[in-house]
Parts: sequence; C-alpha cells; structure tokens
Amino acid sequence: MQAVQKSHDWLVEHYRTIGGSNAAAAIGKSPYLSRRKLWARMVAAYHDGMPTITEPTPAMRAGVVYEPIARELLAERVGAEVCPPDDAAIYNDACPHAHTRPDGWLRCADGRIPVEIKCVHPATMARLRRSGVPEHWTIQCWHHCPIVVADCCVFCAMDVLDPAPESLLVQFVRPTASQMDGLMTAEAEFYGYVLRKEPPPDDEPQEELPPADGSEIAVLEDDAAATAARRIVEFAELKSEVDEALSMAKDDLVRLAGDEAEVIEVPGRIRVYRRQQAGRRTLDKEAVLRDFPQIADDPKFWKTGRPFRPFRWYKVEKE
Repeated sequence: MQAVQKSHDWLVEHYRTIGGSNAAAAIGKSPYLSRRKLWARMVAAYHDGMPTITEPTPAMRAGVVYEPIARELLAERVGAEVCPPDDAAIYNDACPHAHTRPDGWLRCADGRIPVEIKCVHPATMARLRRSGVPEHWTIQCWHHCPIVVADCCVFCAMDVLDPAPESLLVQFVRPTASQMDGLMTAEAEFYGYVLRKEPPPDDEPQEELPPADGSEIAVLEDDAAATAARRIVEFAELKSEVDEALSMAKDDLVRLAGDEAEVIEVPGRIRVYRRQQAGRRTLDKEAVLRDFPQIADDPKFWKTGRPFRPFRWYKVEKE
C-alpha cells in the first residue's frame, strides 16, 4: 500500500480515484450525488488535472468540529484507543481505482480497525436508531475494508446535541467477502467510464425545468444573496428532519399508550388521549332553574364560598 500526502495534488487525487464518500455515488446508491455528476468531476480531475472544489456543507463543517469529540467518546465507550485519521489517503494496489481515508482507527490486538464517524442532528439519530445505518453509509464502511485489508469497520454516530459515550450509536459493520468483491467490481466498472471519458448510464433523469410564465432564470451572483439562498435550503432540511423526528416521537407515544391512543399537539405541550370513554353525566342547572324557579331563592339549595381577592398579572416594560 502507498499513501499520497494531502496537498493540492491530493485534492486532484481525491477525484482521480473513488474515495469512501463517493463509493455509493459510483454505484448509483447515493441520495445526494448522481453517477453522472461524479463522473464529470472525476473526468475533470483525471484528464484535465482540475480539482473540483465544492463549498463545505453544514454536515462537513460539523464533522470538522465534532469528530475529535466523537473519537474521544468512542474510546471511552469501547474502552480502547481510538486514533485520529492519517494525514494521507490510503491506496492499495489490489484496488487501483480506489482510495480511502477513514475518520479514525480503533486499536485492537490484531492491529487497527477503520472508523467511520457521523455527527448528526437529533432527528437523524432517531432515524438511525429506528431504521439502522442507511445503505449509502453502509457502502462507505464497506469501501474502507478491502483497501485497508480489514474485515470490519466501526460505524459511530454522535448526536451533536447529546455528546455522551452512552448516547453514541456504535455498530461493527462486517461486509462479507462477496459484498466487498461486488462493491469493488462495481466501482471498477464505473472507473472504466472515467478512463474512457464515456458517460455512464445515469441513476436519475437530468431534466431542465423551464422558467415559470416564460420568465428568465435569475442567477444569484451577489455573495449575500447566494448565502441567503443556501441558508434557506439548510433550514428547510433542518425543518424536514425536525418534522420527521416529531412524527416518530408521536408514533412512539401511540405505541406506548396503546393502539387506540390519539396524540394531539398544542402550543408548548402534547396531549395523549388513550381510549374512548363514556360521556360524564352532569346536572343542567339552567333547565332545573327554569322548571323549578322557587329553588333560586331558597338558601338551602345554595352554598357560599370563602371571601377572596382577585389577582391580576401586569407586564412592566422599561422605557
């Protein structure tokens, strides 16, 4: 195996071969990047020496800040040393189309095991605990194993709002030999398209939507406008995650309270109605007084409460 130092040349190398973060896209399993887009980036890097520089996403920025914390918590959780990642990307002559750089290494008696770390929001953590590691992240873990010659990869997810050893989601991802061979074969096939500069069959339609009402497409060239647009997209993604987490929490409440329960959200609280009950029987005071008006003046039918003074809230604002 050989390593290439992280530099401008390494940045080109990042797209000259397939790394772990692009493994799912190479085989058409990424929800974020199509095969056609990855192919275009790799062709530019391999044939033209032009690295594709993309602006860091919020997830990337969070990873830079939180991954060292996650490694410390993982070490405490498993009771073993967790080392930081290598400065160099790792290559293996048996997989000439690929490289990898795990987020860390778990030290063990037999050597070291690659670690893949994800620093996520609470909604994503809830989804991971409910549905397991998604396919594209599982493929990323598989990608590490044949390159570093390991039989498993440690997947570690940390909730950025609950950084504690006991709150980590830790799984040992163990791909079979056939799964690793199948992944490397599929990646090598995609890499052949890059070498030949031949576009691969895409995994999603590339449609250009026409402007509404025949108007022209506006291009945001101003930095402030572009930043505002990115923030809208980021907040929309966060809102989607929060909505999903809220829906899963409601489902959990229904499951805990019983199948007949109904969960209703009101401002600042949640109401849970467990089961249908018969209506309560009460006395209709107005009807009684209408049919028996003499009761209204008979003191034996009335009780007088203790004296009280009204209490009112006043809001005081500073001038």
